[in-house]
Formats: sequence, structure tokens, C-alpha cells
Amino acid sequence: MFQGLTLPWVIRKVNLEDKYSLIPRQKQEMIIQKKMAQYSLQYFEKNYDKDWLKNEHLHNLHAKFNLDVELFNRQIENNSNESVTNDFQQVYLQLLEHQRKLLNQMNHKAEFDEDLIRKYLALIDLEEFKIREKQIPDLEAG
Repeated sequence: MFQGLTLPWVIRKVNLEDKYSLIPRQKQEMIIQKKMAQYSLQYFEKNYDKDWLKNEHLHNLHAKFNLDVELFNRQIENNSNESVTNDFQQVYLQLLEHQRKLLNQMNHKAEFDEDLIRKYLALIDLEEFKIREKQIPDLEAG
């Protein structure tokens, strides 16, 4: 019984730290996303050489990975403007809602397959989820 009562005191005195919680969770996510973008760029450039220059879609994908790496570098270094990121997220969420309304209108027309409409609604839901996961928490609300 004596040992159980002294354990919290000993832990405070020893000041044990969890080596896995030194980096805040949000920063860990940014680092993971940055590394994924960098890895994707390396893979892309190694395996597709300059093919991406000839194909507009591949060029856009390459540009996206480059942009992601730059964005995460700025965010990790805390040099990015949070309001710019928040503005982007809010506009993107509004656009997704606008797309969702369009699909719902199209769903009322007989010429569109309902399964296809559902597929695109699910894709919008996934995009919304990804944006909401990345949103910077509103400190005033918490």
C-alpha cells in the first residue's frame, strides 16, 4: 500500500517524459504529410523521368506535390500565415457544398444514374473530411 501511494510522487520527482509525445500531434501530421509528398515527388521523378512534362494531368500532379512540400515546410517552421490556410479551407468547403447541391439537383433528373451521383457525393464527403481534418483549431471556441 505504501508503494502505491508514493508512486505518483516518485514520477513527479523523476520527471519522466514520453519520448513519443515530444512533438505535438498537429505538427506530427504535417511532418508525415510532408514526407509523403516528398517521397511521392522522388518516386514520380525517378519512375516517370520527364514524361510528366508532356502530360498536363501528370504535370499538375507533380506541381501539387511540389506545392504540398513547400506548404508543409512553411507550416512546420511556423512561418505560414494561418489566416491564408483558414481562408483556403473555408472557400474549399463552400465549393464542396456548392458541388453537393449541384449533384443533388442532378439526382432529380432521370438522365443521370443515381449510383453515379452517389459516387460523386461520396467523393465530396471524402474531400470535406480531409479538409476538416486539416483545419487549424479555433482556440477561442475551445
